Amino acid sequence: MFQDSRTTESETDGSPDTFRVRQATSPMEVSLLVLEWAAAEGWHPGLYDTESFYHQDPTGFYLAEKDGVPIGGASVVKYGENFAFLDHVIIKPPFRGKGYARRMIKAVIEASGMSGANIGLDSVMHMQDAYNRIIGVKFAWKNTRFRGVGSNNIKGVKEDNHPAALVSVKQVNFEHLCVFDASVFGTPRPSFLKS
Repeated sequence: MFQDSRTTESETDGSPDTFRVRQATSPMEVSLLVLEWAAAEGWHPGLYDTESFYHQDPTGFYLAEKDGVPIGGASVVKYGENFAFLDHVIIKPPFRGKGYARRMIKAVIEASGMSGANIGLDSVMHMQDAYNRIIGVKFAWKNTRFRGVGSNNIKGVKEDNHPAALVSVKQVNFEHLCVFDASVFGTPRPSFLKS
């Protein structure tokens, strides 16, 4: 288990503090980060996000603690040797602006073993400059998220002269799904898809 435990002088008020970043040790701790804290930020994590990301990489979740109390967390979920996704970066509001996020992000990337790898990051717009300063990420594209209710009555969309329709994922050949997903995601992730 990775532990970056050290007593340092606070970057704001000169008082000593104990700050460490450690790997989350259970699905319950991961749920705290992914579901509870993310929802409190107004993010909209999916009901099964925790399970899917945890199945992909159970070692990819970290908690930041100050004096033994969780104050933040992040995930670096690996998808092979050369690609990971940094996500769920949260520092609780009372601890923001004190350098903890920067320290946490650097620690989780180092602990994950992905320092030289290609790391994707999904960020809110106002944090892009901060992530660029911390780890040198560059803006690649903007995501737009949609949600809705599916229907089997998709007018005007046809494949091989047959109307397109929604089908249960259980009816899709899993290997074909993996090939398609890798073509749009950029790397295979069968464990993630199975969950």
